[in-house]
Amino acid sequence: MKYPNSSQTIPENVLVAVKFAAQTGFISKHLWQKRFGSGCATWKIRQFSKLLDKDFFKPYLSIEKNQFYKLGTSGHFLARKLGVKPVSSPLSNQILHDVWIYETAFVLTNNGYVSDWKTEVQLKSGVLLNSEDWSRQIKIPDAILLANIKGHQRTIACEYERTLKTTWRIKETLRAYSSFSQFPLIVVICDDEVIRQAYLKILKQMNDSNLNKRIGFALINGWHSRPELQPIQMLDRSFQLHDVLQFVSKN
Repeated sequence: MKYPNSSQTIPENVLVAVKFAAQTGFISKHLWQKRFGSGCATWKIRQFSKLLDKDFFKPYLSIEKNQFYKLGTSGHFLARKLGVKPVSSPLSNQILHDVWIYETAFVLTNNGYVSDWKTEVQLKSGVLLNSEDWSRQIKIPDAILLANIKGHQRTIACEYERTLKTTWRIKETLRAYSSFSQFPLIVVICDDEVIRQAYLKILKQMNDSNLNKRIGFALINGWHSRPELQPIQMLDRSFQLHDVLQFVSKN
């Protein structure tokens, strides 16, 4: 695949970055430097500038000293050639939540524990990983991951809780996942121990044996680098994704 009006082949890292931005609605300068850019720091800057000049990306939002970009015209065209329908970009009050959870999904894929993943907005627009009946799912996850569990391709739901919700909202979330049993595993990543303990307390009060064995709660620390090795706390035990997900291959 080549750049528009050029004989130069588009590097693999650019294809990966465009696919990510198509799935999420954004990419940031920090993500480009950390996850997608190749070579030395100077070359990463030059390559990204070239992509801006060619309208693969264009400025979107500047939040907390981080510049976010969305797909430009060339980026939209390339994404569709890659088989990904670009989604709309998140609003400013949502993007810091999204950038964290989607980077985690990307890292799990890159580390070889997830074969595919989809964002909440992709699910809402009808993009599915498999034939699960989403029409009756009240709570759409922040992200879903396709991974190998005990020799079977299964879908994992992921939630990221940045703030402490009311008891009513926590119960609504847990009840929604209880009624939709096709997830063999639901991981709720919490910003601090107070949030995690609130979920565990209400889960214990609900006494839902079906949900108890499928949902676990993790703390945010460490998930940016090696999410598969971070402890996930259930009511009766703790585990790591490394313990249950079959390693596939590193991209």
